[in-house]
Amino acid sequence: MKKLFSILVIAFFVLGLCSCTLFNPKEEPQPEPEHTTHVDANGDAICDECGINLKLATPVVVVNEEGLASWGAVEGAQSYVYKLNGAEMGTMRLNLQLADGDVLQVKAIAAAPYADSEYSSEVTYTAPIVLVYGLPQPEEGFFMRDADVIQDGSDRYLVYLTNKTKASEDNVIAICKGELTEQGWLYGEQQIILEASEAGWDQYLGSASIVKGEFALEGVDYHYLLAYQGTTSSNGVANQIGFAVAADIMGPYVKVGEAPVVAYDAAVYGANMVGYYAPSLINYNKVSGIRLFYTLADAYGHFAYFMDFDLSDLSNIHGVKAMVTNKGALQGGDAVTMFPNADFVYDATNQKFIAVKDVSPSPALKPSFADEFELCFIAEEELYTTDEGEGWISMDYQDFFDLEVNRAYSACIVSDMYGHLLDGDYEIIFNDCETGNEYLFTQHFVSYLSEEN
Repeated sequence: MKKLFSILVIAFFVLGLCSCTLFNPKEEPQPEPEHTTHVDANGDAICDECGINLKLATPVVVVNEEGLASWGAVEGAQSYVYKLNGAEMGTMRLNLQLADGDVLQVKAIAAAPYADSEYSSEVTYTAPIVLVYGLPQPEEGFFMRDADVIQDGSDRYLVYLTNKTKASEDNVIAICKGELTEQGWLYGEQQIILEASEAGWDQYLGSASIVKGEFALEGVDYHYLLAYQGTTSSNGVANQIGFAVAADIMGPYVKVGEAPVVAYDAAVYGANMVGYYAPSLINYNKVSGIRLFYTLADAYGHFAYFMDFDLSDLSNIHGVKAMVTNKGALQGGDAVTMFPNADFVYDATNQKFIAVKDVSPSPALKPSFADEFELCFIAEEELYTTDEGEGWISMDYQDFFDLEVNRAYSACIVSDMYGHLLDGDYEIIFNDCETGNEYLFTQHFVSYLSEEN
C-alpha cells in the first residue's frame, strides 16, 4: 500500500514539472514556460516539449461594398503586415480602406514564443458601378467642348471635341450614347470616332456636327455624315471643313477625300485668321439633301455662311454657297451684328431655321470665350433672297450672371437625327469653363431648357 502511494506522489510531481502544463491546484500565477520549436514539413512551428503548433492562425480578410477591408484579431498576434498591390507595410489596425482594383493580403506577426502566420489569400476590391445621370463630365486633365446632340426617341448621341491624352492638347472627336431612364439621361462610355491626320489638312481638329441620311462613297453605302473642322496650324488658325462617313453612328468613320470640302484661302482672308469653323449639319429632305452651316472668322468679324449639297454620291461633291444674313435685332454690341459660333436646326413645319449663337466677348477677357448666348430664328424664305425682311428674331438671351456659370459659349440645340427641331421646349447644351490660366482642362457641358417657343 505504501509503495502504491509513493508511485502516485511521484506521478503528480512529474506532471507538475512538465514545461507546457499550467496545472496549479492553488490556481496561483505561474511564469510563462520557455518553448523551443522546430519547423515541420508543412512549415508549422511545433513545440519541442509538447508538440503543439505555435504558428498563428492565418487572418481571414473580408471587404465590404465601400472597400473597407477588415480581419479579426488573431490570438497571439502583436501586429500585422499587409501587402497592398505587392507593397508590404506594417500596421496595428484591423482594417484598411481599399480603392477600386486594390489587391490585399494580411499576415499576423507573433509575439514570442509564437511564430508568424501565413499570408491570407488575396482579396481584390472591385468598386460597384455608380450610375451618373445627366451630361457626362470630363475627368481631371481632360476637357469636353463644342457639343452636337441628335436624338432618336429614348436614345441620344453626344458628339464633342476632347483630348486623347491627359493634360495634352491632342484633340480628337468623340461620341457618347445616352439612354433616357426614369432618373434622366444615362450616358455610356466615350468612343473616339475621328483622329487628326499626320500630314493632311486636318492635323489639328476642331468642332464637329453629325446627321443621319443616305450617302455613298466609292460604291459603299453609309448612314451617318460628320462635318468637322481642321487645320495644319497648332495655333488654331486657318481652319477648313471636311466630311467623314460611317455605316453606324458609333463608328468607325471614314474621311471623305484628302482635301477639305470648304477650303480656306489664307491669301484672301489672312493666314492668321480663325477661318472656317463651327460646322452645323441639317439634312433638310432626310435623305441626301444636306445644308452645311458654318462660321467664317476673318479680319472683319465672325459671320455665318451655308452651303447646300446633294451628297448621295460623295465621290462627286458640289455645293452652292451663300452668306447668312445678319439682319435683325440681335444682341452683340459690335458695330456690325456678328453671328459667331452658331448651331442651327430646321423647323420644317413652320418653315424656319432656329439658331443659337455666341454673343461676342469683351476683348479684355482672357480666354476670349463668350459668356452669353442667344436663341433666334429666321423665316426660311429669307435665306434664299436678297429682299429685305425681318431678319433674325431673338427668342431667348442668356447671360447667366445670376447662376454658378463662369462662361456660356459654343452652344447647340438638341435636334432629331436629321438636324430637325424636336417637339417641346428647346434644350440647349453649352460650354462653361474657368476664367483663369487653367481654363483649358475645365471646359465642360451644361444643359439649359428654354421655354421660348
